[in-house]
This record gives sequence, structure tokens and C-alpha cells, in this order.
Amino acid sequence: MSFSDIRGVTASVKLSEKVGDKHPACTLTAIKVAQSIAKKLGVPLRLVTVFEPNDAPPWGNFPMPSGIASSNIDLHEALRLGREAALSAMRTEIMRLVDGMQDVKATGSVVEAFDAAQGVISDAISHSGNLIVVGTAKKSYDYSFQGFSTALSLVNASPVPVLVVPEECELSFESPAFKVLIADDLREGSERLLRSSIGLMSMLSPCQMNHVHILASSLWSMFSNVSEGDVRAECATEMKRRSKPFVEKLKPGSVYESDVRIGDVADTLLGLIRERRPDLVAFGRHVKLSLRPFMIGQMSANAMLGLRKPVLIVP
Repeated sequence: MSFSDIRGVTASVKLSEKVGDKHPACTLTAIKVAQSIAKKLGVPLRLVTVFEPNDAPPWGNFPMPSGIASSNIDLHEALRLGREAALSAMRTEIMRLVDGMQDVKATGSVVEAFDAAQGVISDAISHSGNLIVVGTAKKSYDYSFQGFSTALSLVNASPVPVLVVPEECELSFESPAFKVLIADDLREGSERLLRSSIGLMSMLSPCQMNHVHILASSLWSMFSNVSEGDVRAECATEMKRRSKPFVEKLKPGSVYESDVRIGDVADTLLGLIRERRPDLVAFGRHVKLSLRPFMIGQMSANAMLGLRKPVLIVP
């Protein structure tokens, strides 16, 4: 999906566990970033939180109806009343957050779903959202008996791009020197990655865009009869061919450059990220989650977790 016809931004929101408590830092970060994008693009913002029916009843976390502790009430009725109280409190809080939005048309929703990520995705699609923003804490990358976090599941399953922002990250699209690093493996999904990442930046702000391809040193033996310079030149030519239709739409003042490296992909890319210090790193998604978080892509997981960089994942 192209950002040239972006119609809405969806922020995946996790509310505090108790009424009145401060919401998690990752939630506040996601709202702040999503609001800035929606405002910049002049599109609606939708805050979505998910109530999962298989979660434990929120005893003590939400105000319970009077009589719920009475011995005259059966367990099913108690669970029903607890669920209704939780949903009511969540709806009240999500609307409080919406009412606090300024300079942007905002709506909110509490979605009931057994899978939080699928609930967010379904709501985004049904309300014309083609960018999902989710904040993450370090524990978001852990695997528990309940499965992967909503953030990792969104990265794996979303049919629209997902912007993953580490908690308390300062991501401002107002900077005149906003830096974007696009990690491109030149596979089939490469043009979708370029269309979405460059398209987003063309709508947001002038930027310095570094388009990177790394040829694995383990594959170098296949080109033993070809000079390193020729291989670099061939890759650079292909990168420019693929990116040209999108680069031409960047805002005046933007800078685009391609960079071809040869070496260990993980070490080289992470070294480049540390060296260039981009504000945003963009990756394509090619594989599904299996049993481990790094199955989303070793590079994107390292950038999100180890380097705490905002990452745009394009399906």
C-alpha cells in the first residue's frame, strides 16, 4: 500500500492496569508519534485498545458493580459484571485520551478480540487506516506462555506498514535534518519497501535518506571472477532504478544516496546504524514469525531491541 493515498493513522494503545494510574510509557510514546504524523498529513487518528475475553477478570482494577461480592451471585454473573465494568472503564479512558487530542481529528475504540494484534489490524482496516503505530518496552520482545506481544504480532501479521517506536523515544518529523536508513535486500518486496518508506517521508518532511544494500560475505565466493567494484556498481544501479520513481517525489532539500557494502550482514548493518545514527530505520518483511522473535528478521529485531531505534516494517 502506498502512502500517496494515506487515509488514516491507527495507534495501538495499552491502557494502565488500574483506573487512575499513569499509562505505560510505550503507550504515551505511540500516541505522541501517531498524533504528530496525523497532524502533519491532515488525516484522522484512531486510538485502539483491545479487551481480550480470555484475560483474567480485572478484580480490583476497575470499579465493580455493588453486590458483586455477594454470595447470592453466581460465578458466570460475576464474570459478566466484571467484564462489563472493565469494558466501560476502558471506553471511558480511551475517550478521555481522544478528548485530549489537539489539532487532529481523533476517534477511539475498545475492541473485543481473542488476539490483540488481529483486533487492532481489523479495526485499522475497517476505518481506512494504512499506517499502524505501536510503542514498545523492552519486554515487548519477550516470548511468554501467552505468546508474542502485540507489537511483535503486529510486525508479523499486519497487511499495512507498522511503525514501531521504543518507549520514551523522541521522534520528531519537524527536524530539517531527519535521517532515514532503508535496509534493502533487493528481493521481491524491495519496491514495496521503497514506495512506503520514501512515500511516507515525501509527505512528512525534507530528509537525508540512506538507501543501503549489504551483500553477504558468505555469498562473495559466487562472484569470485567479478571485481568488487563491478558488483557494487551493479547493485547501486539496480537500487537507483528501483528508487527513482519515489525519490523524485521527495520534498525540496531532501538528500538521497545509495550505499553498497560487502561483509557480514548483521555486523555491517548494525555498524552503519550506529555510525549514521538515523532517526528511523525501514525494513521489508519477508518471513513469518515462527517460534522466536528474531524470525521477524534478525536485523529489524536488533535495531528495535538492541539499538532502540524507531523501525518501519513494510509487508
